[in-house]
Amino acid sequence: MPNEPGVDLAVVIKALRAQFTQALADGVSGDIDFAVGEINLEFQVAVTTSGEVTTGAKFWVLSADAAGKREAGSVHRLAVTLTPGRRMPDGSVVPLHVADALPSRPA
Repeated sequence: MPNEPGVDLAVVIKALRAQFTQALADGVSGDIDFAVGEINLEFQVAVTTSGEVTTGAKFWVLSADAAGKREAGSVHRLAVTLTPGRRMPDGSVVPLHVADALPSRPA
């Protein structure tokens, strides 16, 4: 939609997840292992609401340029902390490592 004020927050989180997945794949040929801890993100967002039957709010991540063009009262700061992990077949989540080898999954 051309009138969207920024990028949908869900799209930003999906892109971050894809980039971590790529980092895992890229790490296979490396000799260095990085444990991934909390990821702290801070966004400037615009919140829009819909007056349609399915009323709801939507968060849009703004670029620095777009945030500067909006009225101060319509731009909000959103801080998000994510702790990435790998979901195992049993449903548990283990800490994520960007490494030269992935730990084997239990049978």
